[in-house]
Amino acid sequence: MSDSKDFEAEALVNGTLREIMYNSDEYIFAKDTRLVYQGGSESFARMAGLSSAAELPGKTDLVIFPQDIAEKYRTDDRKVLESDEPITGILERLPDLDGKQRLVKTWKYAIHDPAGKIVGLYGVGRDISNEKMLEEQVRTANDYIGLISRIPCGVAILHQENADFCLDFAND
Repeated sequence: MSDSKDFEAEALVNGTLREIMYNSDEYIFAKDTRLVYQGGSESFARMAGLSSAAELPGKTDLVIFPQDIAEKYRTDDRKVLESDEPITGILERLPDLDGKQRLVKTWKYAIHDPAGKIVGLYGVGRDISNEKMLEEQVRTANDYIGLISRIPCGVAILHQENADFCLDFAND
């Protein structure tokens, strides 16, 4: 490829990454080998209590998160940087800015320069709190269905829609 085409391709990739960082609901970040943030998504910045991702570069986990959480993140980051082994899909508890607990599924990978040397790491986190809450509701509903099914007489669960009653569940 010509230099012009290389430049166009690089501009396209960089533009795409910028748009992803701006528009994604994922918590995306990049750190150097000193574990200093070099950038991140707007969602990550808001989750961390910042007004925008422009405030993220130069900060560390120790500045952004409570001490125990920051130390855990830094330990995980060092493992990725030292071993070049990714962390894939771990579940982490993360307090919201209002103190409510969230569950985040996280992936972390080393970043390599063209010569293969590790120059940092990036991570992607996905808030799965709602999914976990729905799973718990399904488990609870299944428990109730199991109990109702063992009742020796007829039991039905109905709901009303306008003037009609609709059957949701009946035991045998």
